[in-house]
This record gives sequence, C-alpha cells and structure tokens, in this order.
Amino acid sequence: MFEGLYNSASGMVTQGKIQEVISGNIAKAVIPGYKRIVPVVKSFDRELDISLKESRLLNDQVGGADVSRYHTVFEAGNMKATENPLDLAIEGEGFFTININDNEYYTRNGRFSINNEGQLVTPEGYLVMGDGGPIEIIDGNETNPAVTRRINISSTGDISIQVAGQNNERKVGKLKIVMFEDISKLQSLGQSVFTAGRGSDPQIMDRPRIAQGYVEESNVNILDEMVSMIANMRIYETNQRALSNMSNAYNRSINEIGRVS
Repeated sequence: MFEGLYNSASGMVTQGKIQEVISGNIAKAVIPGYKRIVPVVKSFDRELDISLKESRLLNDQVGGADVSRYHTVFEAGNMKATENPLDLAIEGEGFFTININDNEYYTRNGRFSINNEGQLVTPEGYLVMGDGGPIEIIDGNETNPAVTRRINISSTGDISIQVAGQNNERKVGKLKIVMFEDISKLQSLGQSVFTAGRGSDPQIMDRPRIAQGYVEESNVNILDEMVSMIANMRIYETNQRALSNMSNAYNRSINEIGRVS
C-alpha cells in the first residue's frame, strides 16, 4: 500500500512539472524564434529503489516516475512577413549571436531595432554581434542621425545603409551567424536565448541564409499544447483519486480492522 501511495504522489508531482512546461510553451508561443520544450519522463533508477529499500521508514516506497530532463525541440517555425527591414529570419540552420553582460549567447529571434547609440539590438536591448563586434547602424559622429536611411541586409548577412539623396551604399558590418555540431547540447535560458553547452563550440557560418523583412515564428502548436494540457490534467486527477482512495483504505485499516466488537 505504501508503494501505491508513493507512486500516486510522485505521479502528481511529475504531472505538475509537465503542466508547468506546457503552460510555459503556450505563454511563449508569441515570441519569435521560441523553441518548445518537452519534458522527458522516466521511472526512478534501480539504484534509487535500492537506496530507498535500505531505509526502514521508506522500505515500501519504491517505484514512481519523475521528469529526468527537458528537451528543446529545434524544429524551425514558420516564416512571417513583417515588411520591417530590421526583422530578420534565418532559413535553415544557424543562430544569431548576441551579447549579454560581455558574454555571447545565441537566439533565433530576429526581431531587432536600433538603440540610442545607433546599434542593432534585440527587444531586450542586448547587442547583436557582427563579425567585428557590435553592429553600428548609425555612426555616432554623424551630425544628423535622424536623416532617412535605407537598410539593406543581404541573404548572407552583410549589412549596408544608403542615406537618402545618395547613390552609394556603405557597409556597416556582417551578422555573426553561428552553427553547432550538436545543437542538443545548447542550454535554454528562457524566452529564445541559448548558451553553448560543454563541448559545444560555435562555428561561424560563411554563407548563412537570411531573409530580411521576416521573422521566424515559434514552433509551438497551441492546439497540440492544449490537448496535452487536458490529457495531463486527467492523469493528475486519476493519481489524485487513487491517492485519496488508498489513503482512506489505509486509515480504515488502522481504525477499524482489529477493533474489538
């Protein structure tokens, strides 16, 4: 009976963790480039069962399941046209490189803008990195930074600007697009930002495929997530009822069985 109580309780805890992941996927589905997360559930290892059996108090509390890890699905999302010249999407493999607190991180969210210093930045204000460092769209020495500019970003990530009334374009940098031999080693920091895992070194791509005026939507399917949420809740409720029934039976065995009539 103790084993049944423990299995039901651990099942409720596990379903609670799964529910948090599903809720997070739904909440972040609107973030460009967001990659959905899938919890991987497995039974407790035999070593854990053995260690529990060695305890007198937990002698029967074995089995159960738990979330062993969280898997990021790097499947590409749909391309959405925005007509914003600073919105960029990577076709195929690759990640934009951004700078957070002087450290490099990686994202598929190409919804960029220009900060007060004339630099290309993410929605959170993080610097977008080029092959020579931060990308400066507007020169800080210019006397009239408000003048209209046409920003052109090639399919390989070269960025150039053309000032209104001038025929010549000026190249200001090239996006630092990187790839990884094993993207499963990337570690999610939330939203759509990743850090390279141990043994996963970024490799600069010479010829990435960049689409200007587009963003990559998240790969979350809201309908699928809602179905998973409902199914998960039913499993949780099943474990909850089982736990309640076993608890009641256990109480009766203590209070009624063996009672002298």
